[in-house]
Parts: sequence; C-alpha cells; structure tokens
Amino acid sequence: MAFGDEQTGEVKRQEFRAQTWAAKPAGAGYDFDKTDYHWHCDGSKEIEAVRMLLSDEFPQAGEFRLVHTESDAGELLDQLSDGDLGGADAVRLVELAGSNPGLIAALAASPEGVSIAGAVELERRRQQLRELRCVVEASESSERDDIHPLIREMTWVFGGEYVGEARRKSLIAGDVLDVPLLRPDGSLHVVELKAANAPKLVEQYRGAKDRSVGVGGLQEDVPLVVGAEANRAVGQVMSYLTHLDESRDTVLSRFKIDTRRASATVLIGHPKFVDGYSRDEIDEAIRIFNSHHTRIQLRHYADLIETAEHALALQRPMGSPTAVAQETRSLIRLPMWTCPAGGMNRATRRSDGCWSIRVLIYYVGWRPSNVGTL
Repeated sequence: MAFGDEQTGEVKRQEFRAQTWAAKPAGAGYDFDKTDYHWHCDGSKEIEAVRMLLSDEFPQAGEFRLVHTESDAGELLDQLSDGDLGGADAVRLVELAGSNPGLIAALAASPEGVSIAGAVELERRRQQLRELRCVVEASESSERDDIHPLIREMTWVFGGEYVGEARRKSLIAGDVLDVPLLRPDGSLHVVELKAANAPKLVEQYRGAKDRSVGVGGLQEDVPLVVGAEANRAVGQVMSYLTHLDESRDTVLSRFKIDTRRASATVLIGHPKFVDGYSRDEIDEAIRIFNSHHTRIQLRHYADLIETAEHALALQRPMGSPTAVAQETRSLIRLPMWTCPAGGMNRATRRSDGCWSIRVLIYYVGWRPSNVGTL
C-alpha cells in the first residue's frame, strides 16, 4: 500500500511496520487490544530484504511455529539435520510436540507431520508385537497375568476399540468378557484369551498313532481335528454370544451397544508347543474348523502376530535418516492445510498359505467376520 504526494504522487519514504494485537471476546464476536509487541523498518533495501527472507523461509501462506535452537526440540532437530536421530529420539520429539496444543493441531494438519507421527506409531506397534511374541513363546506365561494386559493395549490388531474395564465386567450378568471391542461399524467383537502353551491344540482322532503307517498296504492321510481344550473355549464363547443376543435390549439401553449378532475370536495355543505336527497341518486343521463357524474364529497366537506383522510391513516405512530429517524439520514451520485420507484394498498371503482379501480403512489388521479366503 503506497501513499504518494497529493500533488505529484511521489513516494518519498517507505516504511514497514508489524504490530501484535490481542483478541478478546466482545459479545458475539471479538475486539482487539494493541500490545507492546511491534517492529518496523524503513527504506526500500531493508523492506526488500525482509520480503526476500519471508519468501525464502515461508514459501507458502499459513500459520507457523518457531522452535528455539537451544531447546530440547531444537537439539533433536539438529540431530535430524545431521542424520543422527535414533528411533527413541524420534519418539521423544513427538512427545515434546504433544505438550503444545497449538503444535498438535499444526502437526496433524501437515502431511509431513502426519508422516512422522505415523512412523512413530508403526514403530510402537512393532514393539508391541515383539513383546507379545516373547510372552506367548514363554512356556510359563499366563493368559490372565501376562497376555491379557498386552492384548488390551493393542486392540488395533482386531480393528476395534476397547470398551473399558467397567463395562467389560458388567456387560452381561454372570459373564466377564476378556477383551470386548467395538468395531468401526458399531458391532461388538469379543476376544477370548486362552493359554499359548496348549500341547493338545490339534489331535489325530483316529488311525494309527504313527501317521506313516498305512492300512492294508495303503498310505492313509488321516486329517487332524481341533483339540478338546480349543473346542471347550469355543463352546464357552458360544455361551457368551447367546447371552449377548438374549440381553440385547438391556445392554443397548444401559451401554448404547448393540450386541445382536456379535462376533468373537478365540486365541489359544502356539505351534511351538505342539509336538508331532507341522505348522501347515495345524493351520489346515484350524482352517477347516473355522470354515464351519460364522460368528467365531479360532486362531493361535503365531497366526495373530504374523498377520499383524505382514499388515505393518505394507505400511509406508519411515525412510532414510535424511528423509526423516527433512520431514521432521517441518515442526519448525507447519503450514495449515488438510491432507486427504482414505482406505485401501489389500490382498495378504497368510501364514497358512492362503490369500486373505480385506479392506483396510484407517485400521491395521482389521479382519471382518465376512472376509473370505482363496
């Protein structure tokens, strides 16, 4: 904006002023008070220098956050610039950003910020899977004391949200569900946890004990069946689902949860503790068992962990240290724009050799009850 001489139109002086105004509520709108924070310069050269600085550092219009170079965040950003930032420091950087509500909003609106937060979340989930693997592969682990606390914190593998401890204990009279989840479509999904050390997960129901011995000179391929312990667990969950169906009106009025046609997953056993049978034989027996059940899915812990690991492997990796540095440096200046998001169709080869077709929408590892295998 230029104001020249009224007679000649000549501009004799150029000045640039910046002033901060504090907003205050005034009725249905806002009023503004002048503060002590102001700055100015004059002369075409100084103004042009300021313009070039702003254009170079802030090429896009938006809101920006400044990070002091001597602060913890500034030191971490310097490490990023040099490519020396480790995974733990990246988590720490996001934690520092989380202490500033304004920075959280800017971080969520920035594609680069979302990329970094997503990479940290992926690493957190990988760590959870590694911890779960160590627990379930320990022969002395208990489903109540060791497995349940972990599964409750990583319900993302089932594509649901934990309903809470209070509602878990009082959802249906006489029964306490291990891990009740609400899925994105509003349906209830129950996860029943059993011991990982289940030697009789599958068994041979007939024929010679030595499966290599033929009958009448012919080699007989005797199929395996799911063992008694797993069958009892499935029967227990059948009772839960029956109670949920019958208590639908009561649960809906008290907790606003529709339990009609709820589904369930039974987690039991691990191939490591099953002697005499291969992983393929175990998976085949469970797959045949599941093909005859529509609302309950039987799985062992190795299948759960491997499927989740495969799903995480399909996510975009965090990238090289240089790429991470370039992305995380956006914490210094975060323009406010929105990033479109959506779902993706995926086909994953399961550990049992089958292909599982699924649709992922914001949830990693969601396995709807109507997903089929090829």
